[in-house]
Amino acid sequence: MPLLAAPSNESEQIGTLGTAIARGILDPLDKSTVSVEPLTATVGTEPSKRRVEEEFSQHSSRLEVLLQKDNVRAIQEADVVLFAVKPVKREDVFGTPGVREALRGKLILSIMAGISTTELKRLTGSGEQDQSPPLQVVRAMPNMAANIREAMTPYTANTETLSKENIEIASWVSNQVGHSQLIAESNFDISAVLVGCAGSLLLLAIDGLLDAAVAEGVKRPEAQNFIMKQCNRNAEVGAGRKSSKCVAREDRISWRVFDKGAVGVGEARSQIGLHGCNHDRG
Repeated sequence: MPLLAAPSNESEQIGTLGTAIARGILDPLDKSTVSVEPLTATVGTEPSKRRVEEEFSQHSSRLEVLLQKDNVRAIQEADVVLFAVKPVKREDVFGTPGVREALRGKLILSIMAGISTTELKRLTGSGEQDQSPPLQVVRAMPNMAANIREAMTPYTANTETLSKENIEIASWVSNQVGHSQLIAESNFDISAVLVGCAGSLLLLAIDGLLDAAVAEGVKRPEAQNFIMKQCNRNAEVGAGRKSSKCVAREDRISWRVFDKGAVGVGEARSQIGLHGCNHDRG
């Protein structure tokens, strides 16, 4: 299955997520479900082309790196097209003469933030003519953990028109950088916020706890080990608990003996996450 990653009009190389996905495709965790031969990536400049070729030199026999002027040719030769460009660049990319025509009949995967499947349909011009078969488009949003293959990727599509084979391909691509889940598009934006922001908010709290522990004389590696292991355990407990996470929080804190100052700092740093817990405390 030929696959094109990141048709581009950028002046830089394919972005962080595009690079992570390309790495996952070229060295997949699941080597049996889908086979990609070859993978083509397009970039904006010759220096970017050389950087990408150097980074993926061990896969040179399976990867072809082209410049943006070759977007149309690359799309024509692909079965699956992954758009990993900045949303503000979408009109330039899709507006290039020949791109819309080249996309007909392809599976389109998009990780452009905030761009709905309706907007993708407009960009591809699929509403301007009767397409047979129907447009095959999947919207996805991995988070930065894709760099270490631990991303959580929500993805969405019109399952009434998307073929079973293309659903499997979209799932496979996402799973090479972590885990994925098919969801309704009506829930996509909030799901993307959850996978994108939850980790950042958690790391903010962890950073505060580490600083406090170091200030009290604990070595940072030791404090980090304590916190990360406990975070993993709490995540496991929380995932399997039927009652609300706010109740789980209350169960783990003895309010009479716990440092109220520490709780206050933690809550101040986590107002958004704990706002919905107030009704549980009584």
